[in-house]
Amino acid sequence: GTAGEPVTGRTVTATITSIRIAPQVNSIQAAGEWVVVDTTLEATDSTALPHADLLVGPNTYAPSDRFFGRTLGAEVAPGIAQEGSWVFDVA
Repeated sequence: GTAGEPVTGRTVTATITSIRIAPQVNSIQAAGEWVVVDTTLEATDSTALPHADLLVGPNTYAPSDRFFGRTLGAEVAPGIAQEGSWVFDVA
């Protein structure tokens, strides 16, 4: 999909609202660069637990667990949009 356009998967609809790149987030240094993906999520039919991976060329990055509690990862429900970020350490 394209940033700003909703994309629907099996259990959620996601819209990327912005992307930021920085060497440091909240005083936490990245091994490479932080890629912060701001997203709006909504479950499609029933409560869902969202997950995202970042694909950069042949590499796949999982969201960092260094920002637990401040990023997307909680359950989302139909009809209730959840806004938040996924933070990836891209080295």
